Amino acid sequence: MKILKPIVVTLSAILVLLILATIIAPPVAKNYIIKHSKEMIGRQINIDGLYANIFTGYSRITGFELLDTNDRERFVKFDTLAVKVSLFRLLANELRINRIRLVNPDIQIWQKGNDFNFSDLLQTPADTATLPLDTVVPATTDTTADDDPMAIAINNIAIVGGQLAYRDLIVGSEWDMNDLQLHIPGIYFSGQNTDIGLNLNFNEGGSLTTSMQYNLEAGNYNLHLQLNDFAIGNVLPYLQQSMNVGEVDGLLSADFTIEGNTAHASDITITGNTALRQFRLADNDKKNLLSAGELFIDIAALNPEKQQFRFNTVSLKDFNSCFDLYPQTNTLSQLLKTETGKDTLPSVENTEKTSPAPETQSPDFFVSRFAIDNATFTFNDHTLHQPFRFTLANIGIHASNLTLTDKNRIDVKSTLDNGGTVNLTWDGQLNDPSNQDINLQIKNLDLKQFTPYSLQYFGYPLSKGVLAFSSINDIRNNYLDARNNLDIYRCEVDKKRKDIKAEFNIPLRTALYIIKDVNDKIKMDLPVKGNIKSPSFSYKKIIIRTLTNLLVKVAVSPFSFIANSLGLSGDGFKDIPFEVYQADFTPEQFDRINQLATVIKAKPDMTLQLRQYYNPEQGRQTLAAFQARKAYYLHSHPEISDTTLQAIDYARIIEIDVKDPAFQAYITSFVPEELKTAELNRKILSLTPAEKLQEQIAFLAGMRDSKLKNYLLHQGLTEKNIRIDTVPADSLNNYQGKNRYTFQLTLDDDMSGMTLDTPDETEETNN
Repeated sequence: MKILKPIVVTLSAILVLLILATIIAPPVAKNYIIKHSKEMIGRQINIDGLYANIFTGYSRITGFELLDTNDRERFVKFDTLAVKVSLFRLLANELRINRIRLVNPDIQIWQKGNDFNFSDLLQTPADTATLPLDTVVPATTDTTADDDPMAIAINNIAIVGGQLAYRDLIVGSEWDMNDLQLHIPGIYFSGQNTDIGLNLNFNEGGSLTTSMQYNLEAGNYNLHLQLNDFAIGNVLPYLQQSMNVGEVDGLLSADFTIEGNTAHASDITITGNTALRQFRLADNDKKNLLSAGELFIDIAALNPEKQQFRFNTVSLKDFNSCFDLYPQTNTLSQLLKTETGKDTLPSVENTEKTSPAPETQSPDFFVSRFAIDNATFTFNDHTLHQPFRFTLANIGIHASNLTLTDKNRIDVKSTLDNGGTVNLTWDGQLNDPSNQDINLQIKNLDLKQFTPYSLQYFGYPLSKGVLAFSSINDIRNNYLDARNNLDIYRCEVDKKRKDIKAEFNIPLRTALYIIKDVNDKIKMDLPVKGNIKSPSFSYKKIIIRTLTNLLVKVAVSPFSFIANSLGLSGDGFKDIPFEVYQADFTPEQFDRINQLATVIKAKPDMTLQLRQYYNPEQGRQTLAAFQARKAYYLHSHPEISDTTLQAIDYARIIEIDVKDPAFQAYITSFVPEELKTAELNRKILSLTPAEKLQEQIAFLAGMRDSKLKNYLLHQGLTEKNIRIDTVPADSLNNYQGKNRYTFQLTLDDDMSGMTLDTPDETEETNN
């Protein structure tokens, strides 16, 4: 409307000049206008020709030029303006203009903030004149109240050719419109409808055609607007006011009908359709952020005052977008400009003090058909040790009969790079996110492309694997109850990268191998629960934490996990205890060894490492006591010798009570005089040299290792599956734990130094 004001003002001034020209001789009027135009309107006017006929009512100006205030730049020019007035109709109290014809107008408009190059034309001396404070304005008397108002009719208004240029000097925007064509059959001020038609072409591409019926008396109007392939590149300077964008392209078309009344500006009804084709938005580095083949909107009815927003169709085709995540920023935050030093969101304190807004009726929102077809979305994560890129292609989003208040269903489908698929369904109300259902199905997802995340969290690159994922999310009153199921086939990882510091120190290769079933599949349940409105709630963090906890449990307690999966009693099975004097194993110990063999048979690529620990001090005491009991037993049974002892004899030897006075007397008879009053343990230890006791302990330890290895080999295990040894004696000098075999399961060299299924050795040593 601001652009039309100078045109109206200029045409009005010219009409006044034409009327003056009919009164005085045209040559005189022409010279007078050129000489005194600065005094009359503050602008210089130049005219090539002026013609007027008072008898026919015909007037014409040719070669007209209205300069800017600096008298150098042109504001308005035209080739010809012709006006035909029916003078005799004035006698009938009617002003009738039969024709107004403007040929090749050229209008140059610039804006700088709130100032335009026509602002001075909108001001008159009366605008700034002031009256003395004591001036009394006399009341006017309406002398025409009883007279009939003059009828006004203007017919055949036409603009032929010409151009209009607009410049915004602050933002640097330029709009050039040429080949102007305006046709108004008639303007009536007596209740009849006025028909207005405007055609113009844009220099950058596209055309605009409008037609309007307008009743000046009632204020009703019906505007039909048709825009064809308008190039939107010139909106870039306006976008750059709030966005960091470098390029924008696209062709905008529209076919609208707008009905309303000038007395009620917001009560308008819009119907029709619009389409944006070949759209592209790029950042300052010319990188595409958004692009689309076509955005089409078919409007059933839009009425802001009645809050009516009804659409027949909203469709988007060939859409392409990307989102980049960086340690301190992302694509969205880089795109939007923020004012330095100003908060973009109100503070919590201010929000709490703000009175709640009154309840309003929900808008009448309805979309009969919503569709996004052949869309592509790319996600780039630059926060990891190795950049991650993931693309969803052939995205399709479809919905029917969308409303704000009723329950809706939206279906989303997409394909993955390796031929996998993604299917998502959403059920809920658009205006109530506290209650909704979201179901996600992912099939045939190539895990190898997620190596950057595997490296980030665990330090292992993924070499192969296919994933199927099912997620059922039920949200009621903002509380989420989700069930997530992972189904992974042939998941394998390469050796751990030593150059990457992972967030979790887990032997991932071992954990994954253990979790796999006989069909090389991994199945996991990952539940997620929580209040989605809680600031600390993060779906991603919960999933990763649950998955990591499971992997830690598997990696730290592999035997328990495998044993339980095989139906064995893995819980509580931490080691194999023994007595230091044993050269063989008891049935209970063999049962535990059998379970170990069963586990290794189920996971043949793993290695079972058994390590023998014994308490040297306790071992010497126990072995010396056994030797003392055996000597007493042989002394009590002279018919038996050391070489003829049977299993029953060893059982009876162990059963000898060291508190038996006869046993104690026997021991005391063999010790030196200075030890006869010492404690029994000292007496027993003095009977056998410490070196000999240590030799016996080492001999028995070797016997046990040999027995254990031979037994496991006879159970079908191979040399590569077994690694059995005893901790060197020098390393056991301070060991105070129990006599036992610890065991760990390892996969090749995947963190082979970590002891699994057993307490830390140093903890045991310090106990």
